[in-house]
This record gives sequence, structure tokens and C-alpha cells, in this order.
Amino acid sequence: MLRLLAILHTASTCLAGNLRPNIVGGSLVTTVPHSHPHLVSIRKYGYHTCGGSIVNKRIVLTAAHCFISDDTTGLYIVAGIANLTEKGQAIRIAKVRRHPKYKEFLHFDVAIATLQRPLEFNERVQAIAISEEEVGGGVECITAGWGYTKANGSVSEVLKELRVKTLTKEQCQSKQPYRNNFINDGHICTLVKVGHGVCQGDSGGSLLGNGQLIGITSWVWPCARGRPDVFTRITKCIDWIKKEISQED
Repeated sequence: MLRLLAILHTASTCLAGNLRPNIVGGSLVTTVPHSHPHLVSIRKYGYHTCGGSIVNKRIVLTAAHCFISDDTTGLYIVAGIANLTEKGQAIRIAKVRRHPKYKEFLHFDVAIATLQRPLEFNERVQAIAISEEEVGGGVECITAGWGYTKANGSVSEVLKELRVKTLTKEQCQSKQPYRNNFINDGHICTLVKVGHGVCQGDSGGSLLGNGQLIGITSWVWPCARGRPDVFTRITKCIDWIKKEISQED
């Protein structure tokens, strides 16, 4: 299966094949259209590829597998939108740094994108606080994105959100009978029910607990089929994140 993961990753121009996570069965964010002002759409040559979270005016936190290299050609973010057709603030990505211990989806699937110029904060564009507290099982959270609304579908133009609940590592492993060795302490797993979950296009997006960033959307296999959604656990890479951000200040 590790071989399969590697093949899927190299076969994609920006994301990792069918393991790319979108919100399936979520709710349209229409009553409060800009209720996730920290979320950005990461694009390559105009196409939405991943989500990301604003942590300050120049830094976006996302998944490492959203980038096949550190080459930023054609990469930019759009902030302050609820619909992919909105204009928002479009800013080129000047630099990408993936975690030095990143290994496919299994370890440290986190990256920092530095923007060419600062964002202008307003009611639609805001930074999200990063949590440094460990999260166990049974915690209610929210994830959101513009990913596929069904497997092998297409991205959702309108931002969708999904309320989820975390699993313990043991619960997550038990629900991944053929991939339980993929789950480690660097992951947070969530599960709702069949027909609900993240899918392609949601990668790099946020998992929020108590209004703070606790996870980064990493992978699921397959989408919304009763398998856990897997997020990179922020606390396991917080030291690296802080160090990299401080170097930009």
C-alpha cells in the first residue's frame, strides 16, 4: 500500500490522486457566507487544488502533499471568498516549505506557504489561532472546504462545512482494517457516517476545535464510505511551525 500511495502521489500534478480529500454530505455555508475567514483556496494556474489556513498576514498553513516540490510557479491563494467564482484577495505564493520529516501521508503532512505580499485583514479575511492543546477522542469539531461533493465528482463552487467528532487512535485503526498501520500519533481522525466526510479538493484545509486550528486535512480512502477522515495533528509539528513563522517575522 505504501507503493500505491507513492504512485498516486507522483501521478498527480499538485495533489495525491484519490487520497485527495472535499466535503461530502456537508452543509453549504450560506447562512453566514464568510464564517470561515481563515480559509483560502490554493490554486495552480487558476484551478483550485487545496485549502489552507491563514495564520498571519504572510503565512498560510496547508498540507505538504499539496505540493510535489518547492517550485511555486503558477501557485497563488485567494482569500476572503465563500464561492470559488468570487474575486477575493489573490496573492502569489512566493515560497513553500514542507516539513523536513514529511513522508507521503504518513508523517508530518504539513507545509507553510509564504505570500508575496501581506493580506489585508477585514471581516472576510482573518488569521486563525493555532491550538497547542492535545485533542483526544469524542471532541466535536468543524471542517470546511471546496472539495468534491461525491467521489469522482468535481469541486464545489460554494464553501461547505461539516461537523465531525474525533476518534481515539485505537478507534481509528479499528475502522481502517487494511490501513491501520498508517494511523499514528501524528494524526487526528474523525468520522460522521456513510455519505459524509472530506474528499478530493479539501486537502490542506482546517479542522477546528473550540474555534482554533487543531488539524490539517490530509487523507481519506475512500471518500465518505464510512472510513475515518485523517488530519495532521498540529501539536506534533507545532515547534517546526513556530520556528518557520518566526523566521518570516
